[in-house]
Amino acid sequence: GISYMKPADLCIVFSNLVDNAIEAAEQSVKKEIGIKVTQSREYCLCVIGNTVKEKVIATEGILTTTKGDAKNHGIGLQNVKDILEKYSAEPEFESEEKYFKVKILFKKQEN
Repeated sequence: GISYMKPADLCIVFSNLVDNAIEAAEQSVKKEIGIKVTQSREYCLCVIGNTVKEKVIATEGILTTTKGDAKNHGIGLQNVKDILEKYSAEPEFESEEKYFKVKILFKKQEN
């Protein structure tokens, strides 16, 4: 459903999101990561979820890093957003007390 995307772009998007999920899950008590991809005729939905130590805070749509050196972090997520924008997709973030999800809805294109 998303084979129209450049392989390098796919790699950047999913490696950043999965790396973030792994890092966050490692810090939580219950270490879980889930990746789900579903398709319809027109869309492909990718969801990456993971447990977190504490609820993730977003200010004006920007996630707040919990890393000590905040100035030099968040670059990967900005790269993800920039790439998704090229394909008219946008990440949606959901945060509960101990679980975090990133959802990306891609519109399918014909090759």
